[in-house]
Amino acid sequence: IARIRGVRVVWTVHNLRPHDWVMDRVQRCVHAAFLRSISAFISLTESAKQAAEDQYPALRNVRSFVVPHGHYAGVYPDSVDRLGARAALGLPVAAKVYLFFGQIRPYKNLPALIDAFAGIGDADAFLLIAGNPLEAEYGRRIAELAARRERGVCELGLVPNERGPVFMRAADLLVLPYQEILNSGAALLALSFRRPVLVPCAGSMAELEKTFGESWVRTYAGALS
Repeated sequence: IARIRGVRVVWTVHNLRPHDWVMDRVQRCVHAAFLRSISAFISLTESAKQAAEDQYPALRNVRSFVVPHGHYAGVYPDSVDRLGARAALGLPVAAKVYLFFGQIRPYKNLPALIDAFAGIGDADAFLLIAGNPLEAEYGRRIAELAARRERGVCELGLVPNERGPVFMRAADLLVLPYQEILNSGAALLALSFRRPVLVPCAGSMAELEKTFGESWVRTYAGALS
């Protein structure tokens, strides 16, 4: 209807497809019609643009733009320092804190993160999981898995804007063990708080590593261990 009215449709390709979504015949038809209807698309990196065109060859016939993902500096209230953040969360000052931050969903692979953390064997290490479960039952499962591990801390629920910086300032490293990834707002959020991130070597993450350097963006291949 928008196209019939002369409206131009521009798709920002944050993901190649919706996460946790099994496309049936109707959804595939709707998606194909959507691809035919767009006037242009925006990618957040050059590698993401290439991935989108490889996944959907029809995109090669429309205009495209690369607009880097913006940062979040100054967006959230940020009055807490490292010591204050750790005190607020009940974490030791000298702890090594690994943080997962974001919506809790199956594709983000949190059970693998919890298992990998259990293998560290460092009494000073803490795993902090903060975010809102998309499904309550899945959230309970993650909380139970974390509770079985020493120094595993879960704070599940919608994170208020003023609470987010507390987690970021308390962390030494943000870990995003996603099973699939193209771009990541959570990674940019951590970098905006000057916190390094660990991400799979997939999607745009290698380009992100090249842009910021290995001391800020660290990638791994294969399964998280």
